[in-house]
Amino acid sequence: MSGTVPTDPESGSRTSAVGAVPEEPDDLATRLVRALVCAAVDPALGGVLLFDLEPRLIDPVARLFAGILTGAGHPADHPLVLGATSRDEDLWTRPRLRQGPDGMAFRIEPGPLIRADGRPGAPPLAVVPDLTRLSVAGMRAAVQLVGADLVVVEHTGLSHAARPRTRWLAACRSSDAGRLSPHLLDRFAVRLSAAGLRLPPDGRLLGALPPAWLTAVTQGVPVATVTDDALERVQELLGRDTSAPGIRRELALARLARTLAALDGERTATARHCDAAARLIGLTVAEPAQPAETAVGPATALPSPPRRGPLQGDAHRDRGGRAGGDPQPRREPGERLLETEPAEGIGTSPGGAPETLAGPFPEDEADVLRDFAPLRSPWQHTAGPAAARGVVIGTRRARDLRDLAYVRTVQEAAVHQRLRRTERFTISPVDLHSHVRASAPERLLVLVLDHTCRGGDWDWQDALTPYPCASATPAV
Repeated sequence: MSGTVPTDPESGSRTSAVGAVPEEPDDLATRLVRALVCAAVDPALGGVLLFDLEPRLIDPVARLFAGILTGAGHPADHPLVLGATSRDEDLWTRPRLRQGPDGMAFRIEPGPLIRADGRPGAPPLAVVPDLTRLSVAGMRAAVQLVGADLVVVEHTGLSHAARPRTRWLAACRSSDAGRLSPHLLDRFAVRLSAAGLRLPPDGRLLGALPPAWLTAVTQGVPVATVTDDALERVQELLGRDTSAPGIRRELALARLARTLAALDGERTATARHCDAAARLIGLTVAEPAQPAETAVGPATALPSPPRRGPLQGDAHRDRGGRAGGDPQPRREPGERLLETEPAEGIGTSPGGAPETLAGPFPEDEADVLRDFAPLRSPWQHTAGPAAARGVVIGTRRARDLRDLAYVRTVQEAAVHQRLRRTERFTISPVDLHSHVRASAPERLLVLVLDHTCRGGDWDWQDALTPYPCASATPAV
C-alpha cells in the first residue's frame, strides 16, 4: 500500500490520508474543545463523558483539558487516573508526615479528589479511561462529587465541607452504556460522541476559540439568566415525557445553554442558545416546518406503507406458509432445510466491529445489561480469623505479621531513630503494631416491644435504661 498523500486533480490541493491528523480542526474537534471550556467554566458541568473515543486519544484529550483548566503559560498538574483498583482510602484521604514542635507527627489531609476544594488555583482533573471498568468506590465518588453543590467528608482526623472543584473526564463505549447505573450517567452533564475524532495540535484547537473564552476559564464570567422560552425549548429538544422521573438531562442542557450565553457576553440565555447547546452535544435540532400553503408544485402521492396485518387466507396457513389442508411436501435426499445466512462478527474480533450508537444518550437504545446494584460493593468472603474483619478501633503490639498498622508502626519507629543511630530509617520488630478491631456480630437479635395496650403514663425509656446498647423506637 502506497504511503503517498493523494492529490485532488482539479484543485491540486493535498488531502489528509486516512487516519492522519488533519491540519485544521473539524466540526467534532471544535465541538469537543468548546465543550471542555464550558466544563471548565461552570462547576455544574464538571463531568464530561466521551462515547466511542479511541483509547490512544485519551491522553491527548486529558492533556488538552488540563491545559484549559490551568490556563496558558502555566504547567498543568498530572491528572488523577481512576480505574478498577481505585479504593476509598486512595480518593478521600491521605496521611502526611509533618515536622511539629514536638517532633515528627502524622496528619490526615484531604485526598486527591477533594484537595483543591475551597482553595485558589486550577481545579484538578480526574480521568476515567473506561467508565464500565471503574471500581465501585470510584463510581460512588463520581455520583457524590460530579455536579454537586456541597460535599461533606467525615473521617478520623478529617472534617471537610466545601463545594467540589474536581473536573471529570470519562470515556465509554456507546454499546456499553446500558451496563452503567443511570445515577452515574446522569452526573455527566456534557456528553459527546467522539467516534472518528481527529485531533490537530492544541494550538490550532485553542486558536479556533474566541479570545474571551480562554480568559473566562481563569477570570470567570457572570451567570446568565435562563428565560421561560429557553426552558420550553429544552423540553422540545429533548422530547421527553414530563412525567418521567428525573430532570437531570433538562438541567444539563439548560446549564450548558446558560454557559454558552455567558461566554458570548450575554446576560440572558434564550432558545437560540439552547439550540447551540444541543448542536454542541450532538442532538438533532429540528428546523421549523414550512406552512402548507407555501409548498410549490403539485402534491406528490406518497407510497402506501406495507401492510403489517394478516392477509386474506392467512388464518388457514401454518408457520411455514403452507395452507392448512395442503400436505407437507416431501424433501429430497440431501436437500437443505434452511438456507445459511452470511456470518456475522462478534465483539471486537477481526470478524466484526463493535456497535456504535449515535447521540449523547445511547443508554436509551443500548441493551440493558445493568447489574442489580451497580453502586453497591459485592459480597465478599474473607478468609482468616474473624478478629481481622471488624472496624478498626485502635492498635496494639503485633503478635504476628497479619493486619499490621503501618502508620502506627512508622510512628513508633520514628521515636527511636536517634537512639539507634542508623543512616537509614529502620524499623525493628518491637516497633510493629497491629490493628485492634471491633468484633463483627454474625447474628443480630431484634426485639420489638408493643406497648400500645398500656396507658399513656408508662415510661418505656426507664424500662430500657439498663440496656444502653439497645436502640429502641416506640411502636406506633
